[in-house]
Amino acid sequence: MKEFFINIPYNKTAIDIGTIENLCVKISKSNVSKSIGLKINFIKNCVILTYPYYISEKKALEFMQSKYDWIYSTIAKQKLKTKIQGQSGQNKIEIKDQGIISICGETYKINNDKEAKITSIENNILTIPGEEIFLNRRIKDFAKRQFKEYAYNKSKEMAKILSLKFNNISLKDTTSRWGSCSSNGNISFSYRIAFAPKYVIDYLIAHEISHLKEMNHSENFWKTVEILIPKNQIKTARNWLNSNGTLLHMI
Repeated sequence: MKEFFINIPYNKTAIDIGTIENLCVKISKSNVSKSIGLKINFIKNCVILTYPYYISEKKALEFMQSKYDWIYSTIAKQKLKTKIQGQSGQNKIEIKDQGIISICGETYKINNDKEAKITSIENNILTIPGEEIFLNRRIKDFAKRQFKEYAYNKSKEMAKILSLKFNNISLKDTTSRWGSCSSNGNISFSYRIAFAPKYVIDYLIAHEISHLKEMNHSENFWKTVEILIPKNQIKTARNWLNSNGTLLHMI
């Protein structure tokens, strides 16, 4: 993947939060894509440009240039939205003693017990041992374990419905995508989706399992996803991620 930086001209029609300078661009040629794709990593202010092997890099860059206004205004609006949410505290996930947290769709009250020996759950109270300074990391470790087990079992269940098999499930901390599926059946997820609602988690698992059959986002791919989860769940989950996905990276 090729990486470089560009300066996008200031867009007076966008929300005025200042210019976006030295925007990172990652560009790659794909044997799977059928059209030029453009998406934004809001965490790193990075544009990801993907184009089919039969289209030249020059044409792909010209396409991106034609979308400068959209890139600028989209990043500006997302920055403002994140700023407002951070100030108001709405939907922000906080990890603190006696706080409430959702992991794999289960809601827990956090109890930081310095005298406890192990992490345990009783009556939806999640007891975390050790000093409070380690609370954030230990809850993340617990969330990773819970999510990996859930993702493995759910993936196995969905793969069976499609009469398919996957090779391995792994967790990463990615910022540009929530999951991926390789041609040899290795599936990976961002561990941060452990803190999303269960219907969102199930959608993302269904999405990657469907790639075992269709390594693209064609009409047949989405029909495969609909075999695994209801069509309205797909839309609701995608809307949730569009509205709240950035917040998962604030944990």
